[in-house]
Amino acid sequence: AQAAAFASASAFAASPTPLGQHFQAQIAAAPQFATPQFATPPSQPQPSASAHRRPSQLTPGPVWPAQDPASDGEAFSLLINLPVDWETSASAKSCTVATLIDDWTENLTKVLCKHAREQIIEALKKNSKQLCALPGGYFTEEILRQSMKEDISQPSTTLQAAKQGVVQACEGVLNKPLPQTGGGLFGGFQTAATSANQQLEQEKRTAQSLLTMLHRLMDERSRLERALAVPHQAVLLSRSVVLQRLEALFGSTRHRLNDYTWDSMSSPPSDPDLLVHVACDYLDHVLRVDERQPSFSQVHVRDIARTGLPASAAPSDSTSLTSSRPNLTADKFFWGLQRSVVLGSDGSSLMLHFDVVVRGELWKVRPGRHNVLNAIVLLLYSFKLMRIVGVESIEHIIGGNSYGN
Repeated sequence: AQAAAFASASAFAASPTPLGQHFQAQIAAAPQFATPQFATPPSQPQPSASAHRRPSQLTPGPVWPAQDPASDGEAFSLLINLPVDWETSASAKSCTVATLIDDWTENLTKVLCKHAREQIIEALKKNSKQLCALPGGYFTEEILRQSMKEDISQPSTTLQAAKQGVVQACEGVLNKPLPQTGGGLFGGFQTAATSANQQLEQEKRTAQSLLTMLHRLMDERSRLERALAVPHQAVLLSRSVVLQRLEALFGSTRHRLNDYTWDSMSSPPSDPDLLVHVACDYLDHVLRVDERQPSFSQVHVRDIARTGLPASAAPSDSTSLTSSRPNLTADKFFWGLQRSVVLGSDGSSLMLHFDVVVRGELWKVRPGRHNVLNAIVLLLYSFKLMRIVGVESIEHIIGGNSYGN
């Protein structure tokens, strides 16, 4: 199932088709895109110990210096060497990604803001209103507020308790036996029993409809809770904190990402992580055809800011990327976003940086405010180039027409 939606392009890239050959030729013609061997980074200050850290057995991975001008030039060289051959207008023919990436970034910004606003923020408000409207008073505004204060890493126990109350009430009605009908004098008892049967059958239909609605609303609530569960955060976060940050970034229809902070990790959830998380939720929405498939982030996002190894199994030399994750650079099948932590321009603060890896080949992405957005559109570009299943659903961001190609 995973291959049907997310990994179908792997076989295509290895096939001797003209497009596959062209793509491999582009990589081969640019040896600077190969995965680099990182040097041992200098010592860096530790994050403040005053924050409440999430219990974890993961060992912190390396922190790299901020990218230098040479690396930035390498990232730009990538953009001018990646062709865009699906534009039909005369002015856009034979252009490269460098020509269009700003337009693509603007398109992606609009799409992500619309998705976050309609499919997360407004959908959560609508779901809360519908849960409160259920009969019986099991869901109240206070219960929903309490559930929003709970940790994003766990399902809401408050909502589960309220759901159980509704289920038990409905099952009590559904399990009631129907009254026995009998002859009686002039059939009076039978008439009364028949009326009672009809009333109970109506109550059972109502209870069954209520159960169906409850399960639908709770399934939707689970999806919305996952949309608030931003990964890679070192501190305990509540759903209300994540929702407030979502509303600040995406809630306005006029000011998109106006308050976006890209160069700091001091106030979790970090905005770059939040942006990637919303993008993954959007791509799940448009690309994943079956809920049983792994999510987009499970397949297409990896974090090298942590070794991913238990503390007891981590090697003593945790400053070396190749020693702490020996299979990281050798993974020729990974295709997606690569998250890392780098030092800021001041040499002391920490910031996030995202690059793209296409079947083991590292595509460096320019640092700065648009690093995350540029990385996402480059990943979508690689999907388009490889014609993955469902690529037509993202072509309004990067252009082209799969049906006409």
